[in-house]
Amino acid sequence: MDKDSLKKKTVAQLREEAKNIPGVKGLSAMKKDDLVELILAQSPQAPAEKKPEKSKKKPAAAPKVLSKTDLKKRIRELKEEKRQALVKQDKNRIKECNREIHLCKHKLRQMAPKKQRKPKE
Repeated sequence: MDKDSLKKKTVAQLREEAKNIPGVKGLSAMKKDDLVELILAQSPQAPAEKKPEKSKKKPAAAPKVLSKTDLKKRIRELKEEKRQALVKQDKNRIKECNREIHLCKHKLRQMAPKKQRKPKE
């Protein structure tokens, strides 16, 4: 099989063909290009040691953990940016600032210790 004929097939058809390849897992998560490369690598014409190329996705960056003081400082900065955006009448920037302020306050509330309620007498 050549690459062009495989590209014309649907993803479902490619998955069916790839199921015949022993030792392959995760077919349902593979994209069409990955399936085509996998089938081509396992075809009798291709050398046996050739492996399909993995998609070149960047790994997700670790979430940045901020302290309470950092969050409060960021809120003050955003409020100042919002004031400047109000003067310039930049509605999009005002919206962005409001949203980010909201998210920072949400994080602060999550950091706060839970209050214990006293039982009613």
